[in-house]
Amino acid sequence: MVGHGAPPLRARHGAAAIIAALVAAAVLSTTALWAAGPATTRGAASAVGPPAARTDGAPPVDAWCDSSIAANGHPSLAHADTLLATLSLREKAAQLVMPWIPGGLSPTDAAAKEAERLARDVGVGGFIVGRGGAPGTRATVQRLQGVAAVPLLVASDLEWGPGMRLDGGTVYPGNMALGATRDTALAYAQGCATAREALASGITVAFAPVADVNVDPRNPIINTRSYGEDPRLVAAMTRAAVRGLQDGGMLSVVKHFPGHGDTHTDSHVALPVVRASRARLDSVELVPFRTAIQAGVGGVMTAHLAVPAITGRTDVPATLSANVLRGLLRDAMSFDGLVVTDALDMGGVAIATPEEVAVRAVAAGADVLLQPPHPERVVDALVRAVRDGRLTEARLDASVRRILRAKQRVRAGGTRPQPPSDALRARFRTLADSIAARSITLVRDSDGLIPLRRDAPVLSVVFAERGTRAPGTTFATSLRALGWQVTSMVVTRPTPAQLRTVERAIRTAPGTVVISTYAHAAPGAGTIGVSEDARAAIRRAAAARPVIYIAFGDPYVASSVGAPEAMLLAWSDAAVAQRAAARAVAGASAIGGRLPISLAPSYAPGWGVMRTAVPSASDDATP
Repeated sequence: MVGHGAPPLRARHGAAAIIAALVAAAVLSTTALWAAGPATTRGAASAVGPPAARTDGAPPVDAWCDSSIAANGHPSLAHADTLLATLSLREKAAQLVMPWIPGGLSPTDAAAKEAERLARDVGVGGFIVGRGGAPGTRATVQRLQGVAAVPLLVASDLEWGPGMRLDGGTVYPGNMALGATRDTALAYAQGCATAREALASGITVAFAPVADVNVDPRNPIINTRSYGEDPRLVAAMTRAAVRGLQDGGMLSVVKHFPGHGDTHTDSHVALPVVRASRARLDSVELVPFRTAIQAGVGGVMTAHLAVPAITGRTDVPATLSANVLRGLLRDAMSFDGLVVTDALDMGGVAIATPEEVAVRAVAAGADVLLQPPHPERVVDALVRAVRDGRLTEARLDASVRRILRAKQRVRAGGTRPQPPSDALRARFRTLADSIAARSITLVRDSDGLIPLRRDAPVLSVVFAERGTRAPGTTFATSLRALGWQVTSMVVTRPTPAQLRTVERAIRTAPGTVVISTYAHAAPGAGTIGVSEDARAAIRRAAAARPVIYIAFGDPYVASSVGAPEAMLLAWSDAAVAQRAAARAVAGASAIGGRLPISLAPSYAPGWGVMRTAVPSASDDATP
């Protein structure tokens, strides 16, 4: 039984965990980063501490992780230095600029026409693609590559898989869920699968994985985007994800250098300040980036935050600091890949005009200027800076040479694989379900509420104040498919009257009450979690009767909801996580996740209550 005190952390020894038949037609066999211990059906708990990082090499290449299918490179990229010599000063400046475009555009859209103009007439080096349908994105990229004199890099944020930007693409439960599995093979497999789907839509650069070590529970923008708070775990997972993406034919760009995990300010809104010492940076924040560089990562994205331990100032973003980009990243860490700025339309870098910020970023050492508000003006500003002597043409040449070599590496402008077949998409979904199931973490269950009683109805009370579409719907539907009678109540903007109604329903409900919160990091929001009114209502409910509490997304909410008899972390508000949580509480799936973070007041990284699946539940319908 799990008590309220500090849980014991006992190192687990013995045989390594074997992943057999991870997906229907592909078998992955590997040593888990943290081996699973024995489990019991009710009450008994075991926990593991972190052993040494794995040293047995990368997980095996999966069937779909074949970079040879990525493209047949464009002939113009065969000799980067020869091509560089043919470019004018303005053409070189344009290669550094990567504007944002929506995904899924049709040829008649104004945004599509403007993108074609930027590719054809301005000669930008690439685009970052936003959310849209996969077929439309593929067609858009083909049109843009067709009008560009120099093949384009096409990038997208793919932290939790293709579905983050491609409608209908596979959605994975996110980095912290992977951290809870402690299994680098899953991170590698997700990288391979993501590359296969994204390349089919013409996307060649993944702005992923997030390599930040989330040491501040108040962090409003990293949170579950991180693999956890242990730099060794984050480094191991980062390395595996980088290798999976790049073995699959993409260029991986890790972010946000030199580390965005120890901030409680959102850099989309303002300039955060990381006040860690240089020694602390070396032992925590920089560890995953160093590991990624050793693994051959193609790019590093800068963070719009101040690091006075390196720069001596609290008003200069790392993106604009030569001490950070050249002195630390290039010289001390020996990185010679692409340095990509975070988006230049963010509040954390708004210390001058966008054009001036772009010039300063290049002077500091950046190669790719991401998402400037006025791309053509930035090209003009770079040309002026060379002619005025603020930049040298040799400085632009160094960046353009790296950009052209990156384009060679991903075979930019070449043919792309066909969209995945239905059978292959099903395998990707199975992989996502496997990751979600392995990540579910039971923090406590003092009264043995999990698995649910078969003869008891369920009241599902959902608190979700922003961001999640149809919160709790998939969870309730999945429980019903497993044979439970479920009544749902959803609170999105709690009023006193709503809370009184919900609390009355909780007190009087027959059977089992499941209370859940849905919260995730949202760029520009500046905050994360649920309101104090909602947390107070959950505390009162937990004091009034036994309840199961589930955190979908932000796990730190669990530290402020009192002491529910059972507490489960699902790490994401995506449908894949809701399905996994439903199967876990029903007993249809084993529970074996381990905390990749500390959870106040007393739960340490590595803690987790183990449960085996209940045969009668797992034999029922699979939602």
